[in-house]
Amino acid sequence: MDQLVGSGHTADSLRALTLNHNDGPSPDLGTDSFNPFTEAVARSGCGEVEDACWIIFLTVAFGESPEHGWPMTSATYRREGELGNWDWDSVSSNTEAFRRWLRNNQHRFEGCKFGNHRKYESLGDQNGFGRTVQTYADWVHRQGTHAAWIEIVRQTTDPFDALYSSMDDVFRFGRLAKFDLLCRLEALDIIDFTPRRAYLQGSTGPLKGTRLLYGHPKGRPLDLDGLLIELESYLNVGFDVLEDALCQWQKQPNGGVSGTCGSPAAPRSCSSAQLSQHC
Repeated sequence: MDQLVGSGHTADSLRALTLNHNDGPSPDLGTDSFNPFTEAVARSGCGEVEDACWIIFLTVAFGESPEHGWPMTSATYRREGELGNWDWDSVSSNTEAFRRWLRNNQHRFEGCKFGNHRKYESLGDQNGFGRTVQTYADWVHRQGTHAAWIEIVRQTTDPFDALYSSMDDVFRFGRLAKFDLLCRLEALDIIDFTPRRAYLQGSTGPLKGTRLLYGHPKGRPLDLDGLLIELESYLNVGFDVLEDALCQWQKQPNGGVSGTCGSPAAPRSCSSAQLSQHC
C-alpha cells in the first residue's frame, strides 16, 4: 500500500502544477532554479505546446540526476555557451546545428550524469543523444508537429497505444522512456488520454513485481497485463501509478512478499502495490 500512496502523491504533484502555476515562462533557466515541469506547464499555458512536449522529452531522455537534479536538461534547453535557447523551433528546424553544438560543448556536461534509468546512455552523436534527438525530430516531422500527432491518434480506439507504438523508431528510446514521456504529458494536461495497460513487455521491475504479486514466476507479459487490467479496474489508481508501484514494491526485502499476498490463496485483487523517473 505504501508504494501506491507514494506513487499517487508523485503523480498528483505533477497534476497540481497545472492548477497552481500561473506564471509565464521562466526568465531564468539557470541550473539551480530550473524546474522543467514548471517550465513545460508555463509553455503549454501560453499555447506553446511544441516547446512543452520538447522539454518533457528532455526530462525523459536525460533523466533526473540523483545528485544534481536537471542540469543536463537545463544546459541543453538554454543552449549553454551560445546565445538563445534550444527551444523546439530552433532544434526542429536545424537538427544538424543542434548536433554540432552538442559535439562542441560536451565539456560543459562534465560531472553531470544521466538519471538511473538512462545511466547507459551517452552524449555521443552517432550512437547517443545526438542520434536520439535526430530520430525524435524525424518522428515528429512525420506528422509535422506534436499537436498534429495528438490530434491524429485521438481518432483511434486507443490513443495512448497509438502514440506509444508510433515512436518505435526513436533511437534508444524504449518501452520505459515512451511510457514515462506520455504519462508525464498526460499528468501535465498536455495530452488527455491515459494508458489502458501497464505495457509489461520489455519491462524489468514492473514485470518482476507482477510475477511476484500473482505467484507466476514465468508468467507471460501479455497474460499478466490482463491481470493488471482487472486489478486497476478495482483500485482505480491509473496504470502510471500501478506500474511504478509494482516496480518499487519488488525492490523490497523478499521481493515485497509478506503474509498471503502473492500466494495461491490470495485474492486476485491482493496488492501491496511513482509517475517517476526512479523506476
